[in-house]
Amino acid sequence: MPNILLVEDVEQLSAVLVDLLEENRYQVEAVSRGDEAVSRAQQRSFHLLLTDVRIPGPRDGVTALEAIQKIQPGIRC
Repeated sequence: MPNILLVEDVEQLSAVLVDLLEENRYQVEAVSRGDEAVSRAQQRSFHLLLTDVRIPGPRDGVTALEAIQKIQPGIRC
């Protein structure tokens, strides 16, 4: 089953996206910050990264993507 790392800081939107993706048989792990996403990518592999560009914290969506692509070069975004 394909798994997705979702980075979204708006809780309601994140919940809707998780529900929608899980209904379509994807495994979804959702986080709200870029640094959390990088940490999760160090722990396990994902097929797809869906990220908001503007998220709070030391890493926005773009810098999180760049870091995750170094950890998992084959990840799609």
